[in-house]
This record gives sequence, C-alpha cells and structure tokens, in this order.
Amino acid sequence: MRLPVSKRIPNWIALIYRHRFLVSLVTVILISVLVYILANAAQNVRYLYGYVVFLPLVISGLALGVRWGAFMGALAGVMLAPLLAIIDPLDGTFVMVVDAILRLVLFAGVGAFSGYVATRLRASSRTIHQLRTRNQLTDIPDINALRFFTPKINHTYTLTSVLIGNKQSIVDMLGIGVYRDLLRKLYDVLIDNLGKKGFVVQSDSDKFWIAMPSSGLEKDVEDLQAVLDNEWDVHGIPLYVAIHLGAEAKTPSESRFYATDFNTPTARSNIAFKLRTFYIIRDLELDKQQEDYELLSGFSSALENDELYITFQPQLSPEGATLVGLEALVRWQHPEKGKISPGRFIPLIEKTELIHTFTEWLLQRVLTVIDAFPNQWDDVYFSINVSAKNIYDGKFLERLPKALETKGIAPSRLKVELTETALMQNPEAAKRQLSTLQSHGIGTAIDDFGKGHSSLYYLGAFEADTLKVDQHFIWKMMDDERVYSIVRAAVRLAKDLGMRVVAEGVEDETMLQTVDELGFDGVQGYYFAKPMEFRALKHWLRSQASPQLMDAESYLRGEM
Repeated sequence: MRLPVSKRIPNWIALIYRHRFLVSLVTVILISVLVYILANAAQNVRYLYGYVVFLPLVISGLALGVRWGAFMGALAGVMLAPLLAIIDPLDGTFVMVVDAILRLVLFAGVGAFSGYVATRLRASSRTIHQLRTRNQLTDIPDINALRFFTPKINHTYTLTSVLIGNKQSIVDMLGIGVYRDLLRKLYDVLIDNLGKKGFVVQSDSDKFWIAMPSSGLEKDVEDLQAVLDNEWDVHGIPLYVAIHLGAEAKTPSESRFYATDFNTPTARSNIAFKLRTFYIIRDLELDKQQEDYELLSGFSSALENDELYITFQPQLSPEGATLVGLEALVRWQHPEKGKISPGRFIPLIEKTELIHTFTEWLLQRVLTVIDAFPNQWDDVYFSINVSAKNIYDGKFLERLPKALETKGIAPSRLKVELTETALMQNPEAAKRQLSTLQSHGIGTAIDDFGKGHSSLYYLGAFEADTLKVDQHFIWKMMDDERVYSIVRAAVRLAKDLGMRVVAEGVEDETMLQTVDELGFDGVQGYYFAKPMEFRALKHWLRSQASPQLMDAESYLRGEM
C-alpha cells in the first residue's frame, strides 16, 4: 500500500502540486510581467523588485527543490534584466550591469536556498512519516497507515486478520532476518493479489490486517487461502508457514477504518490458531450464545407442542435375566434444528426457572407411563434425573409424594437420580433432602459416579440406596488398572454401605463379564437395549417375556 502525503487535501491543491513545475514557471513569468507594468506605472524599480519578485522565487524553491529553485531565480533575473538598464528616477543615473548580474545571482540563490530548506523539510517529514506508519523491521505499513485508506461509505468490506502461528519456531531455527524477509514476501504477494482494491498492514510481529471490497465472506477467505496456504521459499529455504485467518464482513459508516474494527477478525484468527484450523469466519462464542437464547426462548412452546418426548433404557441384572428398572431419558425433536441432545438444553434450563416446569412435566409423564405399565412388571422401578435446583426446592419435595398418592402409585416404583455435582453444591442440605425422600419410600441414586468429585468418602456421607458408576469410568477401567482398582474399591464400599451398584455404558460381552466379576448388581447399556419410546418398550418387553427373565422383586430381595 502506497502512503500518500494526505488523502484529505482539497482537489485543487492536489492538482497544483501535481503540476508544480508548470505552475512555478507561469508564476515567475506573470510576476515578471507584473513588475514591468508596475515599474513603468510607479517609476520606482528597486522597491517593486524587492517586494514582488522574491515571492515566486521562494514558492518555486519550496515546490521544486534546489536546482529548479535556482533556475527559476535565474530566469527571473534574466527576464527583469532590461529594467535594470533604465535611468534611476532618484538621481537620473544609469544602473550598472554589474548590479543586474548581482541581482540575478541573488535571485538564483534565494530560489536555491528555498529549495534546499524545502528539500530538507520534506526529507525530515518523510522520515517522521516512515517512523509513524511503517514497521521498522520490515518496512511494511503498520496500523497507523489505516487512516490513508478511504473505504466507500455503506459498501461492504471483508476485514481479515492473518496470523502466523509458527513465528517463534521460524525465528528460533532460521533467525529474525529470514522471518523478516518472509513477512516481506507475504506482504508483496497479498498486495499483488489485492491490487488497488484494498490494503494490507502489519498489525503485529506475527499478524497482518487486510481490508478489501467484499465478494462474499466465505469466497474472500477461500481466495486468500488459495494464495497463502502454500509452501514458501525464502533464500532457497523451503518454509512451512502455519497461517490462520479470522474474518468479518463490515460496512463502514465513515470513510476510514480504525484498529477497533479488526477486533473480531483478530479474535477469530486466534481461535483458528487454537483449533488448528485455517480460518474462522463465525464467532463461535457469540453464535453459541445466540443459539442458547433461541433454545431457551422456544423451550416453553416445545413442552406445549410435544416436541419433547421420553425414552426409557432398561437396567438389568448382569446376566441379563432380570429387568430391574427403567431410566427415563428426555429427547427434544426441534422442528428446525432436528434432534437436540439433553446435554445441550438441560444445562441451559437449569440456569433458569424453566427447570421446575420441565421436571414437573417429566414427573407427570413418567407417572402416567407407570400407571399404564403392564401388571407383570409392577415391581420394576422408574428413575428420573432431577436437577440440584429441584432437590433444594422444598416445594418439589412436597409435590412429589402427593403426585404419587394422587396417581395411586407405590413410592418404591419411583427412583430419583442426582449427580455427584448436584449433591456437592450443598452437601448438608443434600443429606436432608435424600433422607426426606427415603422417609416417603422413594428410591434415591447417586448418578454418574466417576464423572465429578469421585470421592469414596461421599459414598458414606449420602444415604442413597443405589450407586450408578458413570460410563466413562466403566470404559476407562477396561484399559487402566488404576481405574479398575478404584471401581473395585467403590463397588465394595457401596455394597458394604447397603447400596446396590449399577454399571452404565455396558456395550459388549467383555465389559459385561468384567462388571459381573466386580459384583455389580445391575447393568445399563447398548449391549442389552438402547433408550426406546414407550411403544417400542412394550414390544421389547413382550419379546423378553420368556423363562430367562426372572421375577424382579425376588431379585431385588436377593433371593436369586
């Protein structure tokens, strides 16, 4: 990007500056003619000479420099020399030719001196300008040069930040000189591709900023990728340059860009570097916040429009012969976004009062299913996951037993699952709430053990009747002996405390044999059954109604 002296001077001044030689020549000639006229009119050559002629000489020197300033001075002296041969009106004597020659030399000297001063001032100004607007290592325009680019108001531009991710490695291996020349090469390539359409500045030791008229954000970035995502050669040394781009479309409201306009592209290039991807053209965090807002805004209507539905995953004995329980798992089928994982929307609603509405909806739906469940499975319990906000809400604990009583459902048919994290938010209150649930005959389970605090101490601190070991813990113990030892100790301790232990995420025969050897009382996972809706569950139960399925109540009592 070439840096002009100024892009904000009036057009007529810029025109005069471009044609300064012609303007100076014409001015000297016109002033000389004017001197003739005034001299003849006033009959006083000396003073008119002194006052009028020096003005174009100084201007010529300032505009044209030493040589042309001296030339214009000499020209003025030659043109006005005939006036020196007239009779001086003060004493009637002829002016000497020597005097005319001296004046000619004086005029040339004034023009040359003015040119010398102007040349020095311009050199100093260029040096200051260079120091202010160019990087001192690479001589590439820096962020102070942004003011010399004048974008069109209300036109869209693509602003891009180009980050060199392996700068330090290049410097350490090949030295700062090679890195400097690499930057120069990158800059030259970018300028060649942009032409006069945009500009490039070096905003940091490892970063360029680019502005160009937008042809579409993705297209512009892909065009830059085609230019930059190559092997570079500096002094015959092939270099791999890890380049990461961040870009944003911007429509300026005034005819310049500021450094703050590049905040978003810079942040995105930093994210691209962290993710080891070539470019990011969307703000992931802002996009996530927007999506979070949309999900929360639509959640109440999702409940009303039956977009949410419940699936059930069986919990069986390790040998797969006894159905022990069914865990209720909620799914969201969004009309536009498709299936939304509970791991996506539940943490959002837990931050709001919607969690109470959701848990009440879940409870009523599960109780309806229990009430409609086949009689031969009356001893199978249903478990629901509740939030920390629910369990620490006294009203929830009051409504739960009443809801069971209203439906005529035995409290033992329902089990409330709480995660370690929820329990640890307020351990003392959690103990009281668990005790309250158990006093009503409602089952309790510590869910996802191994995912949170995973302290064996807390098994004794909370009086739950079931411990569910998280699937990630189960998977890890298959390859890690230390994790296997921790799980074995947890199972033994839980059973010593009178708790039943369930393994989550059992997916194959080997895992099933391992949990059986460790003494798990129940298993849950894809090896036996995936989560299924109520209609599919009834079909699955009919297919399992055979001699190998034993009575659940007998199993729970430990008689089999």
